[in-house]
Amino acid sequence: VQTSATDPIADAWTTYSSRRWKTNITPITGALDKVKALQGVYFDWKADNKHDLGMIAEDVGKVIPEVVAYEENGTDAKSVDYARLTTVLVEAVKEQQVEIETLKQEVSKLKGKL
Repeated sequence: VQTSATDPIADAWTTYSSRRWKTNITPITGALDKVKALQGVYFDWKADNKHDLGMIAEDVGKVIPEVVAYEENGTDAKSVDYARLTTVLVEAVKEQQVEIETLKQEVSKLKGKL
């Protein structure tokens, strides 16, 4: 709860993730494009003027709606599950690595022609 009297701290969180609890499993595609569409921002909280950084939930919801929680009206965003963004980031890094390997091969071929 925003501006709550408590500040939850934990040594670890675990999230259920076994294949046996999932159906319709498909790879995330276009992850790099999704990451490129996200924007990290600095901001100050209205409640206490504390300076912070993060993302704007409404903006994230346009790109990766699965990580945004909405109010009951289904329109007003209230939070981003940053931990779940990790899956998209992993796939984006893998896409970048494919691009890097391709460029390395092209550079190697060009060096061979010199």
